[in-house]
Amino acid sequence: MEKKPRIKFCKDLNGPHLDQVHEHALMTPEERWLAFLRLKRRHYGLFGEPQKREKRITVEKSNMDLDDDNFIRFVVAANDSKLEYILIGGLALI
Repeated sequence: MEKKPRIKFCKDLNGPHLDQVHEHALMTPEERWLAFLRLKRRHYGLFGEPQKREKRITVEKSNMDLDDDNFIRFVVAANDSKLEYILIGGLALI
């Protein structure tokens, strides 16, 4: 027998989320996967399938700003201090 939909009134926006977390905790992984697929089908039914985009990685060579030597000074100082860092989008994280 399938569950009937129920209407529940919540006092804040976290109420429905917490209910769903508790409900999913009682499910097996297989039941959760089937629930996910069912929700995915409903979502695609409402909003349509997402467009397929070409998957590619583009690497472009950019010219270094030679007038601003802050980065070069940072690299030299980091090397002298044996400092480990990572570059993400031009931002050095220590």
